[in-house]
Amino acid sequence: MNKQVPKNCSRHGSDKYVKFDVHIDDDEDNLSEPDQTEFVGTFVNLFHGQGHNIKVTSFKVGISKVLDCLEAKEDDVVLVTLVPKVGKGDVIIGGIKVEFIPKYKD
Repeated sequence: MNKQVPKNCSRHGSDKYVKFDVHIDDDEDNLSEPDQTEFVGTFVNLFHGQGHNIKVTSFKVGISKVLDCLEAKEDDVVLVTLVPKVGKGDVIIGGIKVEFIPKYKD
């Protein structure tokens, strides 16, 4: 089974540049760098022209290999940390969940 962490729903203005990093089971006081296992990805939304329309986006990242490397595959709880990097104004995160997705066989 593959595991993914979808960031369910991000709401922000289409005139906003938004960027944040996603970490799994990381130390909040000493976050990992992009070349370390706990760092699993970056969400980026670029400015999309004039206007102040609300934009709803989603983001998925695979974490199966990360959980294997961290020996956290059987854990009941996984800490997901979102770290804002760039952006101003309000961004609403609608939720975070871990989904188990079966592997497809050809």
